[in-house]
Amino acid sequence: MRSALLALACFVSASCGALPSSGAAPTVTPAVTAFVIPTRSPAPSVSPTRFLGRYGYLVSTNAGYVVRREDDPAQVALIDLDGVSVSPDGRRVAGFTRSGPAELQIREVASPRSVALATPMPEGERGLFTAWSVDGGGVVYSVLGPSWSALRTLDLVTRAAKEVARIDGVTLRPVLWDRPGGDLVGAFAMDGDAAREYVMVRGAEAAQRKALPDKRWRPAVSGDERWIVIAAANEPVLRTFQADDPGFVVETHGTTDAGVTAIGRPMSGQIGIVLDGQLLLWDPATGLRQGVPTETVLALVAFRFDGSAAIVRTASGPRLVEIASGRVTPLAGDATVGVALP
Repeated sequence: MRSALLALACFVSASCGALPSSGAAPTVTPAVTAFVIPTRSPAPSVSPTRFLGRYGYLVSTNAGYVVRREDDPAQVALIDLDGVSVSPDGRRVAGFTRSGPAELQIREVASPRSVALATPMPEGERGLFTAWSVDGGGVVYSVLGPSWSALRTLDLVTRAAKEVARIDGVTLRPVLWDRPGGDLVGAFAMDGDAAREYVMVRGAEAAQRKALPDKRWRPAVSGDERWIVIAAANEPVLRTFQADDPGFVVETHGTTDAGVTAIGRPMSGQIGIVLDGQLLLWDPATGLRQGVPTETVLALVAFRFDGSAAIVRTASGPRLVEIASGRVTPLAGDATVGVALP
């Protein structure tokens, strides 16, 4: 506990600094509040060293999500679902039907025509967003009713769905479900693609809501689901806080007007950020920041499901950047997220 506190204190202190990276280092402006180390959740069972299949990614189209391999632009399959999210092992997707009965469905990436699990939604409801639990054993999803939005969890073993929150007058987007770390659900109240409030539900407790500063924030969550990061859409500012304690906020500023994006790196507590045109990996628990050598990056789009590479957008088009080697590979189409293929 003490070592973790000292590590964080070093991060927020101007005298400690961060790991060297190419380009100017962002300035850190923390808020001074109490800090509590959140409960650690077990790491997902999949590791890059054990993956023996082929890497792929999803491309958003008007017909759904096209599945492609990284080394072949040909279409492998089509996932005709909306609000899709990918499981931590990269092999399954959760999403909502685009036609027919309104359902939340679980499908295999490699054979998406087969439905592994379907959960009907009551009449008058519309599916919004999905997110997988950190252990891959469940899905948290949001639905929209006549004047409200609700968060529900689906246990993939028992196949039981449970509503954990219902809030009037908002649109909820779930971002995490940490089942082993205290049954914590995190979501955002959205205004279009911008986050306005952070909503936290622990177990059977009532939802807690925290308003965000008046900016257009785009939310993301670290791979271990312990940290939330929000990136401002119209200025180079990032705010990071614990998923279970949104009162402690670390604010990071860029030095140019270049765009800023942030996405959690799977299989780790790191967060990938693009600030001042540079791709960085940042660990909020230690404050360590590492630059990934590559050309100027306009935005971070996604990671491989195992975190071994990042999908970025550059002036030359979408690119895949290997984290370990820095090797860059062009990608075909509007890549959205990495998946695993046989």
